[in-house]
Amino acid sequence: MLPLFIWVTGAVLFAAFAFFAFAQAAVARNSGQSAADASALAAAQQARADLVRVLGQRVADGEDWRDLLENPQITGAPDLSDAAALAGRNGAHLRGPVTVGSVRGLPAFTAKIEMNSSIGRTVIPGVGAEHAKSSATAVIAPRCEAEQAEEDDFEVSCAGSLFQLSGRDFDPAELPDDSKLFSVYLSD
Repeated sequence: MLPLFIWVTGAVLFAAFAFFAFAQAAVARNSGQSAADASALAAAQQARADLVRVLGQRVADGEDWRDLLENPQITGAPDLSDAAALAGRNGAHLRGPVTVGSVRGLPAFTAKIEMNSSIGRTVIPGVGAEHAKSSATAVIAPRCEAEQAEEDDFEVSCAGSLFQLSGRDFDPAELPDDSKLFSVYLSD
């Protein structure tokens, strides 16, 4: 019969390897969540840039733009190629297209990813070939309010910053940075 300390040593080693397997899975899950977060944020930032271009065009054309500034809505299919590129740079790939939806009435982009590498060899059977999967949702929110000062002139207040916008002789370069007009954040 084997001495007790050999049994105890074997049990402790098995427990250590099992904890290591759970740690590997946690690291893979965290890496996957980082990749999903980056992909969702990239998609929302790319859509925000498109939104600002449309806003500038509406102001230049004399079309209604205030609703777009204060209540952004995504029209058409935005180019979301940055999301796939960021997933790839984080060792993952998108599981299907980035979906465009709504969170509390605001445009939202959900990215679902799967890590390219598996969890690895473990003492727990069937776990080593698993790939971490994760998803994240990023939201575009308005940061501005516009008030009409004169016939074609508006005062736009964006998170404490104030700037003038005129429909006459408007140059889209007059618009502030995208991040001053619309914030992009991860949804809970």
